[in-house]
Amino acid sequence: FPEWWGAVGDFVAPVGAGTNDRPAILAAIAAAPEGATIQFLPKDYKVSGGSITIDRQMYLVGCGHGFVGASSPATIVKHGTGLYFDTDQHGIILQAVVAGPRAAVRHMTIAPRSADWVAAATFHGIWMKTASHLEDVLVTHFAGNGFHIGSDLFPTNHWSMTRCVAARNRGYGLLIAISPGDGGSTS
Repeated sequence: FPEWWGAVGDFVAPVGAGTNDRPAILAAIAAAPEGATIQFLPKDYKVSGGSITIDRQMYLVGCGHGFVGASSPATIVKHGTGLYFDTDQHGIILQAVVAGPRAAVRHMTIAPRSADWVAAATFHGIWMKTASHLEDVLVTHFAGNGFHIGSDLFPTNHWSMTRCVAARNRGYGLLIAISPGDGGSTS
């Protein structure tokens, strides 16, 4: 739990008030062994000062993303887990070693702290640079793509997504970029 390292989970939208929980989240990730699960409580966590990068097999698991229903109007549930990022940064970057097991994000909302996009910014909600799995994740209001899959560093054809939603991002909801290093071109 990031709370063991001081996370508070007291972000209040749209005001932006709350404790910066990024140092505690990064400490929990650093202290966790390979293959560990970082369990988030049903709170809203403010993340300032950079992205959350996962560079090994690890699971970030929340208590629900707060999106219910596949038809309009959707209902937002109050008690999910949310990570709310600065508008001038990517949300989560998954770049674990491609030959190893996957990194995963499950059951949470990933969004900027403000729905106001930074002009000309292309910051993505979740950037999957390598083998990864997403399950029950809502990515919303990013200036770039909601889910961005691709990297010049690793082949990225080992990914999966189950029950994920990209809503109101300025770029694509899902963009799969074929790496020039893999003999293709970026699309």
